[in-house]
Amino acid sequence: MPSNKQIYKVIDGKVERVSAEPVWEMHQTILYPLSILNLNYGDVNMEFEDTCSGETFLAISRPLVVCHSTAGYYIGQKEPCGAPLSRLSGYYSTDLLAQAALANGWPLHYAVENKPLIEALVAGGVLAISGQGKATRTAP
Repeated sequence: MPSNKQIYKVIDGKVERVSAEPVWEMHQTILYPLSILNLNYGDVNMEFEDTCSGETFLAISRPLVVCHSTAGYYIGQKEPCGAPLSRLSGYYSTDLLAQAALANGWPLHYAVENKPLIEALVAGGVLAISGQGKATRTAP
């Protein structure tokens, strides 16, 4: 009998549901738009699969940090192995500007498919969002 436990993985910037047990409708893992997934929004138990080790971890267990890509510096999360997990801000031109935004708050910016992750971070007390859309880290 299939498990009800949902595991997620980030591949090419998209959240992907992965299953440890085979499902008869799928021959391979399939990318789903989050709008059609049966998610519990704000679920602090939202789990992801580490890209390198394959082990699962809770989204709320990963701290908010300044990350870097070819596009610039941004506020987000990394998987335990260091791979990008989320991007919660726009891009900053320097590490110093991104660090200041992380310390003082920033305009929340995220892809629509990451909304369940954002809501899990808020429900888990990792992230706070003001009525004006300003995000702040609640736990260093």
